[in-house]
Amino acid sequence: MKKLLPILLMLLMIAASLVSVSADETELAYYESKALQDGYIPSDYEISLFSTIESETLDLIENMFIDAWTSLENNIDLQNIGITYEQFINEVIPFYSNVLNSHPEFFYVRGSIGYSTSVPYLAVYYNYDTADIPALIEKFSTAVDEVIETVDTASMSDIDIALYLHDYLVLNAEYDVDTYQTQNTANRDAFNAYGVLVNKIGVCQSYTLAYNLLLNKLGFDTSCVTSTELNHIWSMVKIGDSYYHVDVTHDDPITDRKGISKYTYFLCSDAELLADTAHGTVWSSSYIADSDAFSNAFWKTTRSTMAYLDGTYYLAVMNSEDYSYTLESATTENVAQTSVLRNIPQTYWRIENVDGYIFNAAQMYVVVFANGGDIYYNNSLNVFRYCPGYETDETAFTYNSEYGFIRPIPHRSNETFTYIYGRYDVVDEEYVFSHSDEMTGELEGHSYSENITPPSDTEFGYTVHLCDTCGDQYTDTYVFPLKYLIGDVDGDGAVSSADPVILSRHLAKWTGYDELTYSFNCDLNSDGELNSADAVILSRHLAKWTGYLSLPLSD
Repeated sequence: MKKLLPILLMLLMIAASLVSVSADETELAYYESKALQDGYIPSDYEISLFSTIESETLDLIENMFIDAWTSLENNIDLQNIGITYEQFINEVIPFYSNVLNSHPEFFYVRGSIGYSTSVPYLAVYYNYDTADIPALIEKFSTAVDEVIETVDTASMSDIDIALYLHDYLVLNAEYDVDTYQTQNTANRDAFNAYGVLVNKIGVCQSYTLAYNLLLNKLGFDTSCVTSTELNHIWSMVKIGDSYYHVDVTHDDPITDRKGISKYTYFLCSDAELLADTAHGTVWSSSYIADSDAFSNAFWKTTRSTMAYLDGTYYLAVMNSEDYSYTLESATTENVAQTSVLRNIPQTYWRIENVDGYIFNAAQMYVVVFANGGDIYYNNSLNVFRYCPGYETDETAFTYNSEYGFIRPIPHRSNETFTYIYGRYDVVDEEYVFSHSDEMTGELEGHSYSENITPPSDTEFGYTVHLCDTCGDQYTDTYVFPLKYLIGDVDGDGAVSSADPVILSRHLAKWTGYDELTYSFNCDLNSDGELNSADAVILSRHLAKWTGYLSLPLSD
């Protein structure tokens, strides 16, 4: 027995050394990236269904990946979680890419990994210097939050939200043609969600990962669709009980036309894409899109940006026979129905020194945008204001030219009206197209007249502002009554037990009592201040204390 003890101790020491082995102490092999954000387009993209590892263990592994990426760790030790080395090689390593592809917020993680040739151990790599990553994450998180905060989830339907985020990316980002043409995967930002959200430029992976991330933040189920035939990737989004294709990239015109969003590939079925030559016939997806619920949706009828205001969409619809346009409205409650609001005049333009008008669908766009509660749309050289509440409109801007056309650029980040002016000139008997840089125009306001109602002894005076052209109106410039009843806190024309209660709660800063509409009635001791002394006087008046029986009308 005395001879066996040193042997047992030696065996225990060897076993302990095997358990504590690190990536630095063993040979590493290299696993090439299969991450979408590294420029990879797989031919069989879908989340793998593992059959030999328990789901709870997979959840644990996924959390270990996420914790390591969040903490910018360089190694992930998987030796003590109950998997074999064969499972590690055949299942966990591919799972690494799947998890990364499902979490675009880890844009800074490289899809390639190092793995131990002897034990389940991973080496993690990053796309940027780890010292620079926290600042990049902060910029990225700020950009994401700024988008999410502008989404009115309380009033918008799921379709509204998916449309809004689609338009946000299209209108605020542009396709990186140079990176696509050179296939320069070293330009990493062009392929990850950081590209279009922060730099405002990227290729299809960037658009798709950013769109999925924003939707995921708002509780949507999303997936990716890939096609090696097209070297392309796009989104799948679940609306209701069905999945639909959304290709934000192909809905952003190339070359970039600022202010223009297309909707050709928004909420499409498999059948729609199969009939569309731009998407070929071969793609890989985790889901089937067999619903045609949106095949005839209103957004399929327009070729430029729609405006969303108070639950209603406003869009310009072109007649392909004569290039005339109509302004129409629709809602997502009945996606197949639109209402024609008016015909848009002079949706054509002409070339200088050439007789006749030029109808050019490739260059002329009618863009609809919302600003200050009104809808604006353009024809060749004018911008019109449409007032939904009164179904009337007026000219708000005119470009002083006989030739060419203007195209408004609706920015979601502010209310600035910008536009470009385009024209053709005849040079050496050939048409040469040119357009201006972005220009700023001032939208003319409503032509208001004032209708003043003076105050009476007990009623407010006020002013009604009425637009002579469109009928829009608003009321302001309230003037106190000539005589008003002291103590009538709620303005019901009498002093009652409700008044001191309201005043006391206001002074105590109760929620819902922040403002007093008739605060001028509340200064009972006429000292120019509103405080607890006023509430005491009012309570004593109602209790009929001697000396507090009467409260005057103020002159």
